[in-house]
Amino acid sequence: DIAGLQVDPVRELRKFQDDLNTGYKVVGVFNVGGNHWIAYLLFLDNDGIKCVYKDSLGKSYNDLEEVFYPAFYN
Repeated sequence: DIAGLQVDPVRELRKFQDDLNTGYKVVGVFNVGGNHWIAYLLFLDNDGIKCVYKDSLGKSYNDLEEVFYPAFYN
């Protein structure tokens, strides 16, 4: 929810599909829990599109993974 607008994260990530397929890498941030942000990197390798992320608190987040997989593998 950005400034009262609903954002579909799967739809937003899918916008990068063509860029990723042509070798570009995508760096972004993802909000978790409403008040914490994590950085992520999307890239293409021989096995498909990958997502790596770094959380300053050292946690892993299923909600990012639940957005990433439907965006690129459904």
